[in-house]
Amino acid sequence: MSDPVCSYCDSSISARTKSVKCEGFCGKFFHAACQGLSADVVKTIEKRNGLSWKCNPCQSYTSEVHEILDARLSSLVNEIHQLFSSVRSEILEIAVKKMSTVELPEINDKKSYSAITKGKSAIIIKPKDATQNTQATKADMLHHVNPVAENLQLSGVKNVKNGGILIGCNSDDDNLKLKKIAVEKLSDKYEIKEVAGFSPRVRVAGMTEKQSAENY
Repeated sequence: MSDPVCSYCDSSISARTKSVKCEGFCGKFFHAACQGLSADVVKTIEKRNGLSWKCNPCQSYTSEVHEILDARLSSLVNEIHQLFSSVRSEILEIAVKKMSTVELPEINDKKSYSAITKGKSAIIIKPKDATQNTQATKADMLHHVNPVAENLQLSGVKNVKNGGILIGCNSDDDNLKLKKIAVEKLSDKYEIKEVAGFSPRVRVAGMTEKQSAENY
């Protein structure tokens, strides 16, 4: 196998001559002396230790490539940030519009207590001002507690005495969350009370417990 040729002086590189190989794009060989490299530097390069050597043209080319890549990466990052900001603004705009149209379920006095509580606890919000009506209480509650934003699933709303409203949720967890928020934001003007839910029982007249057990 013939000796490699130094790409700087075009002379062959013998086994006894110190040489280096470019680890850049060209992969060419050079006399160490042609590149101004001392024996100690060559020895360090030969040991590797995570180091690599590149000729001047490859170093310049690598720097140019890095600059191009850095510029492109910076441009992409800016584009992503702009896109994220745009999407975030659109999401916030949609959320604000949705929140601005939120309403509590219509007050339905024909709906029974048990239909609203569904066997779970419920919240009574009653104004400390006895002259306040239920519509004002409902509006004030909605102003401070947004069911959509708080992800609360309401089962119904019913008038109670002295301008108060009974609010039921579909789960006990939502009821506890509603009570906590109401206490934090409304307790200065309202009495917040949690009431237990119940499922009504039906009693059939004229039927003994023994007959009931036999038939059912």
